[in-house]
Amino acid sequence: MESEGRHKSKPELILRREAAKDPIAMNRIWHVYILECADGKLYVGIALDVQKRFKVHNQGLACRFTKFRHPVQLLYSEPQIDYRSARKREKELKGFSRSKKITLISRNLK
Repeated sequence: MESEGRHKSKPELILRREAAKDPIAMNRIWHVYILECADGKLYVGIALDVQKRFKVHNQGLACRFTKFRHPVQLLYSEPQIDYRSARKREKELKGFSRSKKITLISRNLK
């Protein structure tokens, strides 16, 4: 009998660690996104399908950071040519101050 895996209860999404092993997924368009949590904190992540990932965040299933901070709002999303570019940009955005992230979001709304 198979043991239940850690991700068994999670929705059918390509998770980051699975995508890193899948050359087809790595070369697809990925998106870097910024969410605002119910407590006002900002979260930066990446996904192949931002809308699906957004729904999973709101279900409290996506990650520890947003698990108890939902509902969340999607404030920003930008496409990247592949997984590697998305991870690089995600790391860059995570290094931004809150005010710099807000500036980026507001420029996108114009």
